[in-house]
Amino acid sequence: EEETVKLPKKIEGRSLVWERKKEHKGIWILSLGVVASMLIWMQEKQKKQKELLQRERQMQIDYPEIVNRIALLVGAGLTVKNAWKKIVDQYQEQGVGKEKRFAYEEMANAVREMHGGITDEHFGRRTGLPSYVKLGALLSQNLRKGTKGLTELLSGEANQAYEERRQTVKKRGEEVSTKLLLPMSMMLVVVLVIVIVPAFLSISL
Repeated sequence: EEETVKLPKKIEGRSLVWERKKEHKGIWILSLGVVASMLIWMQEKQKKQKELLQRERQMQIDYPEIVNRIALLVGAGLTVKNAWKKIVDQYQEQGVGKEKRFAYEEMANAVREMHGGITDEHFGRRTGLPSYVKLGALLSQNLRKGTKGLTELLSGEANQAYEERRQTVKKRGEEVSTKLLLPMSMMLVVVLVIVIVPAFLSISL
């Protein structure tokens, strides 16, 4: 019941050394902190990659429509800049409360850059997608040489883009079907077990 106890220095002639029990809580907490930080970093990296992939897919889906609309407006007599601005204005008027479309957002940024004298090629490079790089180069080249034949070029590009989109959608559908094979196989195994096991039990009885 005493508050302090004096520990013996020797027992039966043998010297004793007393030490406090070492606790490794700090090391464990530090290790858990490092592991948690790595997991958070990996999760954020995967999230950004997923968002980037979704952005690229959405922009590829919108590409044929954008090219086709530019071709129609240029064919109707508008200049490339006016056609571009009209498409952006329509998007901004109709886009309130709707899902953000990254391609049109990039086009809106390009309109602001055009007022500063930056060419359409910069728009293509900023998107980072080959199709938009090609569109930016095509429009910039024809702005220097004139719009003669531009409508035909854009129409051909739009048709090609629609075909590529169709192939992409078909490929993604096949990928989804392949991913569904494993769950369907597991369900088939479960159904077989449910059907076969009672049959064997009834036979044994």
